[in-house]
Amino acid sequence: SSPQPFRLKVIARLQFPQLLRATRAMTALADGAELMPAAELCRRGFGAAMDWPTLWEHLSQPHPGAYKYFIPLAIAGFLVTAAFSVPTLVRLSLTSKKDQDDLGLSRSRLTWLLIPSSAPLVIATLKLTIVLAPRTWKLLSILAAVMEALAFWGFLRLLLSFIGGPSGDIGSALARCQPAKIWCCCSSPRVPCLQDVRIAQVLVGQFAVVVLAMACVELDDVWAEQHRKTLSLLDTVSLILCVIAELSLIRATHGPLDRRKPHAKFWTMKALFVANTVSFRMTSFFIVSDQRIGNLCYTAETLRAAYSGTITSLVAALVAILASFSFVPQDLTDHPELPSSASGSSRSSPASEANPSDTEVNEASASEGFA
Repeated sequence: SSPQPFRLKVIARLQFPQLLRATRAMTALADGAELMPAAELCRRGFGAAMDWPTLWEHLSQPHPGAYKYFIPLAIAGFLVTAAFSVPTLVRLSLTSKKDQDDLGLSRSRLTWLLIPSSAPLVIATLKLTIVLAPRTWKLLSILAAVMEALAFWGFLRLLLSFIGGPSGDIGSALARCQPAKIWCCCSSPRVPCLQDVRIAQVLVGQFAVVVLAMACVELDDVWAEQHRKTLSLLDTVSLILCVIAELSLIRATHGPLDRRKPHAKFWTMKALFVANTVSFRMTSFFIVSDQRIGNLCYTAETLRAAYSGTITSLVAALVAILASFSFVPQDLTDHPELPSSASGSSRSSPASEANPSDTEVNEASASEGFA
């Protein structure tokens, strides 16, 4: 019999929730892959990654048809990301010592500025490697989680550096802020205090711990699959609390953060990691079967990582473009309204200070004329 009636006969005997899974199974079989709905064809558990395809095996032998699209898209996302991220990082890191002395740039702030601005390039590199070398996806997912935790924590430290200014006195800077609705839009406006900063640090810190724990839990495929819904809920709640903390801090300290583009910096970074988390969690609900092609076995988790890696690589390209406008060398100075040409005005100021008599004479003549 022809394949089409056979496929229709199979679908007719299935319940509706199984329709998508059966269609996917038939498509895979038509491509020559050994696949069964919800089948586990590959070994799982610690050490099972040694049975998964290496970079050479994956590229030199037949692989699932979806990789025909994953590989070029991931490469394109990486190249666009590098084209925008590398110049941004070079522009930030190559600030000369003379400019630092003239503009009063903060050298310690450079570290906190480079961490979130480098996130698109690092994540795009890791995701491209996951698509090209399926065996490495678990280890690289842990590294991506480390980068995510560092990016959110580095952004918080960058905000506190902006707030504290050259003196680093965050408490005094907060006392000068205007009253604002901090943690809830329905709350009464009040002046922020150090306690709000400590709460924000705790909420961001818990996210750093949770995201790393989630990546480590994924090492045990069996346990992670059994608790998939619980892990997804915990990961989502932790991310929401972290977002609330940093947005509340930005809202409360609008004055000191003026001209710093804090919302642009935050949303470019958040978009990247939300795409990373959501894409992997969403694919876990409809990619449930392993695929074996020849002697190569691709677990459902490996295929999910490939889907997520491709999507995240493309999002990283967009984020890198936005980050090139959000993270600028002026963020290193405590006078963001001064462009780099301000060094010329700073050089001319000593000359005016060296001739105070001229200023006094001009002021005296002006007062006599007024009289």
